[in-house]
Amino acid sequence: MITGPDPSQIEKSGLIITADDQRCFLCGEATADPSVMWSGFSEDVFLHAACAVEMTLRLMRDVHELEHRTGHRLAWVQT
Repeated sequence: MITGPDPSQIEKSGLIITADDQRCFLCGEATADPSVMWSGFSEDVFLHAACAVEMTLRLMRDVHELEHRTGHRLAWVQT
């Protein structure tokens, strides 16, 4: 989800999610709108756009390494 005012979301729910007063999950610096927000089991994660890209690349690298170490393809399962 992208934080900050989005007219289409305001009209539907009246809710605005803001990144103000939050810290980036990756770099720890303050965030502001617009930012990327992910909701997880225990908390919301806020990221600068560039940090979201960096984290995505790192996560995909880690999955790739795990696949090679285990010999199992985790990212995509053919049916």
